Amino acid sequence: MVPDFAVNMLPQDEKRCFTQFVLLCIHRQWVYTHEAFATFVSLNAEHRPACVPELRFSSREEEMMRAYTMARQRSVQVYVEEQQALEQAAMSNDEVEAVSNRFSDKMTMEESTIRVCKNFLPRNLNGMGSIFGGDLLEWMEKAAVMCASKFTRNSNVVTIAMDRVFFKTAISVAHVLELAARVVYCRRHTLQVEVVVHAYIPEWAAGGPGGGTRDASSAGAFSHKGYFTVLSMTEYGHKRPICVGLDLKRNKEAQVAYLKADHRFRFWHSKEMKEQDALRGACLLSLPSFYSSTLPPWEEALATRSDADSKR
Repeated sequence: MVPDFAVNMLPQDEKRCFTQFVLLCIHRQWVYTHEAFATFVSLNAEHRPACVPELRFSSREEEMMRAYTMARQRSVQVYVEEQQALEQAAMSNDEVEAVSNRFSDKMTMEESTIRVCKNFLPRNLNGMGSIFGGDLLEWMEKAAVMCASKFTRNSNVVTIAMDRVFFKTAISVAHVLELAARVVYCRRHTLQVEVVVHAYIPEWAAGGPGGGTRDASSAGAFSHKGYFTVLSMTEYGHKRPICVGLDLKRNKEAQVAYLKADHRFRFWHSKEMKEQDALRGACLLSLPSFYSSTLPPWEEALATRSDADSKR
């Protein structure tokens, strides 16, 4: 921080420019960037579900947040039901040809798959003695980015969304994870990557269920699953078209995965979801001045002094 006597020694024009520069550097404006909804389970000392206190709403802003959350839950329920209905769906031959022949350069979902193995250290544990979910989410996202980079042949890819990441079972420090990431949907600039995690205990690890098995069909092997939307960009930060397509021919499972991914994209970009986002925007605008652009007291003082200097 420059002391006041040093500022006062500057000529009038330079003092005004310096004050404006300081205002520009320290003025902060809160920008809405990220949002996530997480579901938690309260556990007691025996690791059994425990009761949680009742949540009360005492203000208009909290009631608006409650309305938005309930609308979101209803949308999620509809989304899950529609996704389940697609399990038995099938693409017509024309639809398969249209997707598969979109680009001359194409790749099957199996060819786009990458597999990463990961083990843990005690620093990755949470308070319950299992692997911290944030660390696992980071590894899943990294696997999705590597898969997207391989598919697009572009190292400048970034994750812009995550959809319904499920934590099916707890993972201990003795487990080794296998993360399998594959591209299930592709648009002009974005693609969806499915990341499936399987946990197993190596043969040399004594005790524990499922020791020594890596079979995905064995009981308790399946651990986590999530979908990541990745954007292809140039080195200058602009959108870069994806010139590789998916080949869905002669693979019914891949066709179902593509249909579900297409539904996932269109559902969350539908008119109803945009209306919910508008309600969410109203909630944010009604929040306290923490999100507003009001100047803090010290910045108001600098602004006042700058105005006073400019009037002299």
